[in-house]
Amino acid sequence: MDITDQKEISIIDVFRFLFEQRRKLALIVFVFMSMGLFVSLDAEVLYTSYSKVIIKGEDIPGPSSALLSKLSGFGIDLGSSTSSGNYISPMVYGDIIRSNQFIWGLGEKTFLIGGEHQAYKSYLDNEVRKPLMITVLNFLKSFPSRVYKLIKSTETTVQENDDPMIQVYGLEGEKFIENLRDKISLTIEENGTIIIGITSPNPRLAAEINKECLLYLETFIYDVRVQDLKSKLNYLETELARMKKQLEASQLKYTKIKDRHIDVSSTFIQTEIDRVKKEYDLNFQIYSSFLQQFEETKIEMSANTAVFKILEPAKIPAEKSEPGRTLIVLAFTMVGFVLAIVYTYLEKFIKEIWVTIKNNEI
Repeated sequence: MDITDQKEISIIDVFRFLFEQRRKLALIVFVFMSMGLFVSLDAEVLYTSYSKVIIKGEDIPGPSSALLSKLSGFGIDLGSSTSSGNYISPMVYGDIIRSNQFIWGLGEKTFLIGGEHQAYKSYLDNEVRKPLMITVLNFLKSFPSRVYKLIKSTETTVQENDDPMIQVYGLEGEKFIENLRDKISLTIEENGTIIIGITSPNPRLAAEINKECLLYLETFIYDVRVQDLKSKLNYLETELARMKKQLEASQLKYTKIKDRHIDVSSTFIQTEIDRVKKEYDLNFQIYSSFLQQFEETKIEMSANTAVFKILEPAKIPAEKSEPGRTLIVLAFTMVGFVLAIVYTYLEKFIKEIWVTIKNNEI
């Protein structure tokens, strides 16, 4: 008998063995399929709302400390030259919206939910049902730390407080941030279009949070763009107030000396009047120059207001994005089928070893 015949016989043996074990295989597959059905029905129903935008404005060359300080406050390190001047590269947008500070601020935004205004964080914490499987997994995950905390509560407290994120937002805040971070997406297409996706258990909230996320991101980018302009505007405003007082004082001084010596033709007096007038003219020119810069800076700030041009606004999703119940059931079924085959062959192997051991003892 050649090798081909041996392989054909072995394959036939395999199928014959699996057919003999069909009831056991079917039972294991059925158990896993039932588990998949339970998980799919218990899974949280989520809806995703998308919006499409493009960027308005041009790049501003040169490094900016304002940009670096603003992003460092969000825990973002630019690393390579992804941004320049007060222009933030779209490549950084994803890091911004997934940063702790951004997500926490988004969670504190209030929405009309169930007839009353409440923060989105409060809605997720108190009103959204947690899937049973997630609850069980979270309990099993936290069980060792709970036991350890009962044994050494003081040491555990010190370890928890060593985490900077827990220090700022608390343990519940950390869980909320991690949960919401997984439900925010930002992708950039080759043509420069930015797509923002927000996933939520409530379809209407998914659209509203998407709009708030876009507005929050636009406000952040606008603040960075005009931060230097704001500093300049504040400086000019302060100087204008000082210059105005100085101008009014020189004007009053000029008016008084002119009125006092209106009929005097003395050369000395005329020279003094000319000097005071020159002082007034100089103050007027400086004040006018600062006023012009002030107005130009205000116009420049208003020109930077619109960061994005909306191509497709966020809409209330009509269909759920998660869970894919069919895929979950199929995945569990396939895993069950593979494990069933492994189990039956492992059982057969162990029985054969056991019989061999018994025969050797006899």
